[in-house]
Amino acid sequence: IARVEDIANAAVLADHPVKTSKVSLDEAERLGAIGLFEEEYKGKDVVRVVRVGNVSMELCGGTHVRRSGEIGLVKIVSEESIASGVRRIRAITGEAALRRLRDHEALVFKLREELGEEPIEGIGRLRDELRGARQRLDALAIAQVKDVASELVETAEEIGGVRLIGERVDLSTDQLKTLADALEEEARPAAVLLVGDAGDSGVAVCKRSKAVEAIDAGALIRTVSKALGGGGGGGKGFAQGGGPQIGKLDEALEAGLKIVREALGATG
Repeated sequence: IARVEDIANAAVLADHPVKTSKVSLDEAERLGAIGLFEEEYKGKDVVRVVRVGNVSMELCGGTHVRRSGEIGLVKIVSEESIASGVRRIRAITGEAALRRLRDHEALVFKLREELGEEPIEGIGRLRDELRGARQRLDALAIAQVKDVASELVETAEEIGGVRLIGERVDLSTDQLKTLADALEEEARPAAVLLVGDAGDSGVAVCKRSKAVEAIDAGALIRTVSKALGGGGGGGKGFAQGGGPQIGKLDEALEAGLKIVREALGATG
């Protein structure tokens, strides 16, 4: 893109004369004039040819300068594919290019006010600070999850030698999975079913110990997620899912726990 801008601006600075002529389509083709919209010119007896020095010669319906120097700065703002092997370049010139450069200068000025004379370095510092803050938050979340896990294990329901832990805990999906892992490990053999409001949707996680073969976590989560208006699944030992109907979290949890109790009761 920079190379194309260099070529275009070199032609502008050379201040070539711009000349127009009307010739037959055959003559235009013989001269080597480029027609970007060939279909538009087919069948016409006379076409308009615009020459910019020895740089460009095209079929064109109109032009607004007498010399290329009147165009001013050429600044490319986008390029895109319009057909196989064909790309379209969009550019601005003159006062529009100057306004764009001034807007960019104003943006850089504001960035320097906020981030220092070297904005890129400032962004790097912010990224490092954000990474550190996230790590601290993650550590805090893990500590909180462990505290919650201990409380839930103490109140776990026991059926046929298996501890059943089913609760609504409003955490993120990742935190809910971490909690399910901690609960299963501490209460083993256990069946864990957790649901929660993750902010933009309801989530559900199920994990069961290897010895608790009566529970199919994947099938259970599909049922719970369906009650939430969504979907999910996984293996027999672990599964996750959810749906947008957050208001049905408690109802979905009870439906899932009923299935687990029936399954555990049938084995014990």
